[in-house]
Amino acid sequence: PTLNTVTNYMIATALYTGARLAEIGGLTWDDISWTFKTIRINKTYDWTQPGHFKETKNMQSHRVIKVNDELLTLFKRLKDQQELGLNRLHIANPQGLLFLNAQGTVPGSSGVNKMLRKVLKRVEVRPEVQDLSFHGLRHTHASYLLFKGISVYYISKRLGHRDITTTLSIYSHVLNELENEESNKTLIALTAMRDDGEEEAEKRQTR
Repeated sequence: PTLNTVTNYMIATALYTGARLAEIGGLTWDDISWTFKTIRINKTYDWTQPGHFKETKNMQSHRVIKVNDELLTLFKRLKDQQELGLNRLHIANPQGLLFLNAQGTVPGSSGVNKMLRKVLKRVEVRPEVQDLSFHGLRHTHASYLLFKGISVYYISKRLGHRDITTTLSIYSHVLNELENEESNKTLIALTAMRDDGEEEAEKRQTR
């Protein structure tokens, strides 16, 4: 990717963090902690006034998110490309925006969704996934973490939801599916407990 395809970096950020589009658009380089491997979210980008910021959706949306090395590597690559590209194009970036493109703007909903459709088509995802929106990446992030056994309480804070009730409501279908899986595991565990008890009883009889 280059500054002409900065939307690719925004898509990766959404997948790795679950952050909202406006939160991602509002990220500045001083929001990145290379030492602690975190990003700070405390503002959103205002596309109605380019170069300006707005408040987050709620106070709970002010948060610090742990990120992995893969995303930090992408950020470092973007930073190098940005320093070279913006200087060459004589584009100022006084706010230190992460996702300033070669036109000196931050891509909005139309741009990121257009690129996402291209990416999904290129990787040949299932037809029902091809219409996934940028906001859908947030749901993909959360659902993936739930299926990996990550606490719903932690996910709620990571997403910046107002409270846990919001998270439980939005992802009730995922939680119901996980509950069914846990029910099956419980039955298997109880059957194993019975079998283990019978095996132990047989051992005692043969002593």
